[in-house]
Amino acid sequence: MLQCRAREALGNLSAYKNAIQACGPKAQWQRALAYLADLCNTGLLANARVHTAVINVCKRAAKWQMALAVLAHAQDKDLLLDVVALSTAVSACERGAKWEQALGLLSWAARQTVQVDVILCNSAISACEKAGRWQEACLLVTRVEDLRMLPNAVTYNAAMSACREDGQWWVAMALLNQMLDCQVLPTVVTYNAAISACQDPCADVWCRAVALIVDSLVLSKAKDLVTYTLAISSCQSPMAWMQALALLGEVERQGLQLDIVVYNAAISACGTARCWELALHMVQETEATSLAPDIVTFNAGICACQGPGLWPRSCDLLQQLEGRQLRPDVFTYNLILRALEEQDAQWTLALEVLSQVEAKSLQPDVISYVTAISVCERTGQANIALRLLMEMRARRLQSIIALNAAISACGRGEQWQQALILFSGAEHHQLAVDVVTCGAAVSACEKAGQWVQALQLLSSAHAGRLRLNVVVLSAGISACEKAVRWEEALWLLFDLQVWQLEADVTSYSAAISACEKAAEWRRALQLLSQAEEQGLQVNLITLSAAISSCGQLPRNKRFPHVFLRRLLFAQCLGCIFVSIGAYFGTVYRFVFSVSELNCFMTKGS
Repeated sequence: MLQCRAREALGNLSAYKNAIQACGPKAQWQRALAYLADLCNTGLLANARVHTAVINVCKRAAKWQMALAVLAHAQDKDLLLDVVALSTAVSACERGAKWEQALGLLSWAARQTVQVDVILCNSAISACEKAGRWQEACLLVTRVEDLRMLPNAVTYNAAMSACREDGQWWVAMALLNQMLDCQVLPTVVTYNAAISACQDPCADVWCRAVALIVDSLVLSKAKDLVTYTLAISSCQSPMAWMQALALLGEVERQGLQLDIVVYNAAISACGTARCWELALHMVQETEATSLAPDIVTFNAGICACQGPGLWPRSCDLLQQLEGRQLRPDVFTYNLILRALEEQDAQWTLALEVLSQVEAKSLQPDVISYVTAISVCERTGQANIALRLLMEMRARRLQSIIALNAAISACGRGEQWQQALILFSGAEHHQLAVDVVTCGAAVSACEKAGQWVQALQLLSSAHAGRLRLNVVVLSAGISACEKAVRWEEALWLLFDLQVWQLEADVTSYSAAISACEKAAEWRRALQLLSQAEEQGLQVNLITLSAAISSCGQLPRNKRFPHVFLRRLLFAQCLGCIFVSIGAYFGTVYRFVFSVSELNCFMTKGS
C-alpha cells in the first residue's frame, strides 16, 4: 500500500516537473510559478530538480528577480542544490546584466558544499561582460586558474567581450596571448571578440584588428562575415580606409556573401578618412547591386560629406533616402546640421532642417540643438541662438556646450549683457561652467570693450577654483588693451606665470598694444624682449605695435626714435641686418636683437 502511494506521489511529481519544463520554450514563468505553488499546496515535496526547472523558465523570461526568489525558496526548504541550479540562476542574472548578484551567488557557492565548475564561472564572467565590468571579468579568469580549473574558450571569449565595452583593447590582447599560452584553441568567436575590442575610436589600433585576421588565416580558422565586419568597423582611422577596402575585397575572395552591414562599415571607414567621393560612389553602388541600402548606408554617406562646401551633397543624399521610402532618423538630421556648421551664412537652412525634424514627428535631441546653436554662433545670430536655447530648456534638455555656443553668439552679436546673464544663470539650470564658458563670456566683454566686467569674470573664476587657460586670460588682456588699461593688462600677463601658463604671441601682442596706446614705449620694448627670450616668433601685428609705440618718444630723443623705427621695420620684413653706416659716416653693419635694443635704449635714456 505504501509503495503504491509512493509511486503515485512520484508520478505526480514527475508530471509537475514535465509541466514546468513545458513552460520553458514560451518563457511562461507565471504558469511555472503557479505549478510550483500548486505542487507545494498538495503536500508533495518539490525537490531541487523541480526548483531548477522553474529557475530555468525564469531565466528564459529574463526574470532574474524571480529566479533568485525561487532559489531562496529552495534554500528555505533545506534542499541540496547542485551546480546546475546555481549555474541557471547565475545565467538569469547574466541576462539581466546583474553582475553583483551573479558574483554573490558564486561566492555563496564557494562557501557551500557545491562543487564550483568552469561553467558556473563562465556564467558569472558573462554577467560581468553584459554589464561592461571588464575588471571583474578578468579577476574571475584569474580565479578560475587559482581554483585549478581549466579555462576554456568560452571563459576567455566572455572576458574579451567585456573589454570591448570600455575600449580596453590592450587587456583583450593580453587575454588572447594568455589563452594561446594555456594552449586553449581559439574559435571564430574568440577572434571576433578580440577584433571588436580593437574598435576604440580614441586609439589607432585598427592595424591590430587586421593582424588578428591574418592570424586567423594562419591558424586556418573558419571566418564568418561577422569577423570581417568587425575588422572593417575597427578601421575608423584616417589612415585605415585602404585596409578597410582591402578587407571588403577579401570577403568576396573568401566566397562569403556580402551584406549591407559590412558594406556600411566600409563606407563609414571612407567617411572617417574624408574620402567623400569614394563614400558617395559606394552608396550609389549599393543600388546597382543586390544590396538594399538602408538608413545606416545613407547616414554613413552623409557623415562623409562634412567638409567645407559639401553640405549640398548631404542634402542630396537626404532626398535620395526619402525617395527610397526610408525614414530618416534624428541622427540623419544631426549629420546635416553638422555639415552646415562649417558653413557661414547658412543659419536659415539650419533652422529649416531643425523644423523638418519636428515635421517628421521626431524629437530633436541635445546634439540637434547644440549643432544648430553653433551654426548661429558662427554668424553672430544671437537672438536666434537664444531662442533655440529657450526651446531646448523647454524640452528639459540641458548642455553646457549649447550654453557656451549661445554665450559666444551673444559676443559676436554685440550683446555682452545677455552673455553675462547666461553665464550667471548656469548654476540655476544645474550646469557646471567650465573654462570654455568663462572664455566665451570674457570674449563677449572684450569685443564690447567692457574691461571691468571681463576682470570680474576672471576674478570669480579664480575664486571658484576654475582652471583658466592662456586663451581666456589673453581675452582679458585684449579687453584691457581696448580700454587702454595697460597696467591691468600687464597684471594679467603676470597672472599667466602664477597659473604656470606660458604666454603666447596673442598675449604679448595685446599687452604691447595696450602699452602703445598709453604711450608706454619702454614697457612695450621690454615685453617685446621677453617674448624673444621665451622663443616666441612675434608676428607683424606685434612688431607694428612696438613700432607705433616708438612714435610716442620725446622730440629730444629723435635719434633713438628714427633708429628704432628703422630697426623694427626691418625685422618686420624678416631682416635683422640694419645699416647705420650712413648715420655714423661708416660702412659697418651691426646685428641687433630685440633684447640688445632694449638694453641700448635703457642706457640711452
